[in-house]
Amino acid sequence: MKKITLKKLILRNFKGIKSFELIPTDTETVIRGANESGKTTLATAFTWLLWGKDLQDRKDFEIKTLDETNEPIHKLEHEVFCILDVDGSEVTLKRVYKEKWVKRHGTNETEMQGHEALLWWNDVPMKLNEYNSKIEAIFGIESVFKILTNPLFFNLQMRWEQRRSILVDIVGNISDAELATKNPDLKALLSKLTNKSMDEYKAQIKSQKQSLNRQLETIPIRIDELDRTRPQ
Repeated sequence: MKKITLKKLILRNFKGIKSFELIPTDTETVIRGANESGKTTLATAFTWLLWGKDLQDRKDFEIKTLDETNEPIHKLEHEVFCILDVDGSEVTLKRVYKEKWVKRHGTNETEMQGHEALLWWNDVPMKLNEYNSKIEAIFGIESVFKILTNPLFFNLQMRWEQRRSILVDIVGNISDAELATKNPDLKALLSKLTNKSMDEYKAQIKSQKQSLNRQLETIPIRIDELDRTRPQ
């Protein structure tokens, strides 16, 4: 297991913060302040630097600095930089989000054509897949890191299927037969499976319902046809 220590975190033009530098102490650093003072923004900046997402696990969220009319201030570069100590070795990370401006053909005017994210690892420019591989080599699986560091992530950001899978891995799975010993209705249901899984049985019932519904739709037509052929 790696020992990872955050040595410095720098924000520039990130979610309304023009410039901020955090240098944690060697013992314990407590971040506190009034509502909307920037505490969540610091945590968001760190997750965005690593995975390009906010604390709600969203890639598409407002990063830009807004003006007094809540419109983005254009042509700013939005940057997060950090220095880590990983098992005694220094590692630097940087992610920059910027607008792409191009000159219109035949004119001197420029127009914005989307955005781009630029990445650096120890001052070396990186492609996204290269950067992600290095992040995973240090922090491991993204979801596991977030579960360990964000108490709200498991219940609020993960799908129920993912939560169930993790809990089953921890406590072990329970067979349908074991559940049936405590539930007579389930025991009766299991007797109908006849070498099918529960999902396969559900698919069978769904198909049968669809077939019956199609037959029900034809009943009025068949009645009308019989009425027409009935002798006066």
